[in-house]
Amino acid sequence: MNRLSEKVVQKRTIEFLRQRYEKQKLPDTKLTRNPEEYTSNKKRADGMFCLHTKRQRYFVASLEAKSHKTLHNLSPKWNYGKVFQIGSAIALISIILFLLIAADLSYF
Repeated sequence: MNRLSEKVVQKRTIEFLRQRYEKQKLPDTKLTRNPEEYTSNKKRADGMFCLHTKRQRYFVASLEAKSHKTLHNLSPKWNYGKVFQIGSAIALISIILFLLIAADLSYF
């Protein structure tokens, strides 16, 4: 099975982001797109893409590329706040539907 190296993933992702978002940048702003970029708090990103949009907002995307050799270093984490919000919304919709159906059946 063919596998991509981290460098190939970095280059292709940054090129994809450039093509996708370059049209949205202000004409006089600098577009930053670098592999192996360091942030102000000394964190390393495998790729970083930054621009100032026409809506006067900053757009920043950073990426962490993993090869098949380092994939085991990823540690997925749950966003429990988001899970709670979605669960609460499903519960609320279910209660409302139940009450509507129960009210409709009470007429018979």
